[in-house]
Amino acid sequence: MFFLKKRIVFESMPDFADSTIQVYNELVKRGYSQKYKFVWLTHQKHKYFDNHSITAKLVSLKSFYYRRTSKYLIFNNQMFYLGKKRKQKMIYISHGAPVKHVRDYYYLHGSTNGLIGLSPLCSHEEAYQYRCPQELVYGLGFPRNDAIINSKVDLHNIFNFKGKIIFYYPTIKLWASRPNNPHGDGFVSNLLKTNEDCAKTNEYLKKHNILLVMKLHWASGGRDLLTQKYSSIIFVDEAFFASHQTTSYECLGKADALLTDYSSVFYDYLIVNKPIGFIWTDFEQYRKTPGLVDLFINQTSKCGSKIYNFDDLFTFINNVKLNKDPVKKEREKLKALVYPHKNPKSTERVTDFIIKTFNL
Repeated sequence: MFFLKKRIVFESMPDFADSTIQVYNELVKRGYSQKYKFVWLTHQKHKYFDNHSITAKLVSLKSFYYRRTSKYLIFNNQMFYLGKKRKQKMIYISHGAPVKHVRDYYYLHGSTNGLIGLSPLCSHEEAYQYRCPQELVYGLGFPRNDAIINSKVDLHNIFNFKGKIIFYYPTIKLWASRPNNPHGDGFVSNLLKTNEDCAKTNEYLKKHNILLVMKLHWASGGRDLLTQKYSSIIFVDEAFFASHQTTSYECLGKADALLTDYSSVFYDYLIVNKPIGFIWTDFEQYRKTPGLVDLFINQTSKCGSKIYNFDDLFTFINNVKLNKDPVKKEREKLKALVYPHKNPKSTERVTDFIIKTFNL
């Protein structure tokens, strides 16, 4: 193994994002880019990122070379599929806490020296879902959440809107996969399926001076809805936030409430202790395919209001307007369990762990 190079390889989905970028920036801040060569493996082609690193497309011979000849690897999505060499060290910074059954997609056994989990509360489920030995799961928190709690973004300026702003993060709909869309049922949202649904919701939002920002999942269908213009609903993606020199997580921290369905983003948003609504119109289908973990169904989903129809949605919107928070006490209890660390700075904690594990 004498040929392993003094390199640290990074990967995230999307590129230069999530918890990986937080750790990367912290390592740069501490001067490690002067001691090691930094390489980003990216899903899209990039000529460069910054003057501290070089880039290579994930699916390429150059990527294969860096993966097989570098001493250290930090990833949050796909790099583990190739496994690691005996003297390589790899850290998996989770793409999210377990909500959906993902055991058939992940196999970390033998591919990592540590899995960075959200919380000790989730560690057993994380070990099972990611097929990782329990002793290698470390519930240190997600560095990406530091961007939520430390955000200085002026959300009203970005969206040119003076009222309250609700973010909506729908996830992929694996239960409704079709040949032409293996990730879902062809709609942006399982509640706002048609232009008529969006128009009806838009009128209610407009009446209450609330903006709904729908953050599209990369595998979302129904993008034809984007051709329609609504005064109180806006569809955005990662490129939108980049164009405003910010990130979705920085903006999320400033939102007045969150709507989602079965996305682990609710765990991230839980840290700011604001209202959460779960759109569960297809709960029974999703519970079967791909399946939902018991921890989410029976415990952590109690931090939000369940929404099964438009009446429930409009009640949630009205509560946000009136500052009513019917599940606040339950959410506060869960927040204390999910975020037990006295120091909220997950980036520093995880970076310290990586430095120690890699013996940098």
